[in-house]
Amino acid sequence: MVNSNKSNGKKTPAKKRPATNKKAGTKKKSVAKKKAASKKTSPVKKAVTGKKAANKKKPQKTHVSPLSRRVKLLKIVVVLGLLGGGYLIYLDAVIQSKFEGKRWQIPAKVFSRPLEMFAGANISAEQIVFELQQLNYQRKTDTTGMRPGSYYVSGDEIKLHTRGFDFWDGTEPAAHVSIRLSDNSIQNLTVNGKGYEIARLEPLLIGGIYPAHNEDRILVNLDQVPSALIDALLAVEDRGFYEHWV
Repeated sequence: MVNSNKSNGKKTPAKKRPATNKKAGTKKKSVAKKKAASKKTSPVKKAVTGKKAANKKKPQKTHVSPLSRRVKLLKIVVVLGLLGGGYLIYLDAVIQSKFEGKRWQIPAKVFSRPLEMFAGANISAEQIVFELQQLNYQRKTDTTGMRPGSYYVSGDEIKLHTRGFDFWDGTEPAAHVSIRLSDNSIQNLTVNGKGYEIARLEPLLIGGIYPAHNEDRILVNLDQVPSALIDALLAVEDRGFYEHWV
């Protein structure tokens, strides 16, 4: 058979193969060569890295002389001594401020108004008894043996023994007070068996002002302290107190 193209006098162009196949083949060959080269050189790198790791794992030993150790220990002891001495000085200052600075100072006390009783005052027996109870007066069954801070109630009559108090206008001593009431008012008032214009009960203590230490101190004479308290303090604090002066 005769080709029609030849008969026409024209040559058909030959089909070109794609060049990508050649390039791909060359890339694959180069990658394979690189892998082979890396495999050949990898044992050397591993050996080098292994030596470096061994060198890092073995730290160099530093030799410390006994003299330097003693110097460090001495510094630590000196620092601890300074800290301890400063703390002791602080404690001493606190103790002195608490016991020496305000030994003879007493707190300011706050009192309520005193109950004033006089003839014609509008007050009931229940109100007077309530005031006496707030002041810790003891109720008696009879008038015998009444002491300061006690009272007796019989019908419309109240008899009491006041404690006395240092009022702002003068000192009022303890006294026997007799009150006769009628229709919720005082009809008659006597003090120590004599007619009196006015009688006052000691005011109720509300509190004390001592902001620094919140303490309450009462200054008393040695004669006012019970002998049992003195003996107890000597037995606990210093049993040989009287022997120190021998």
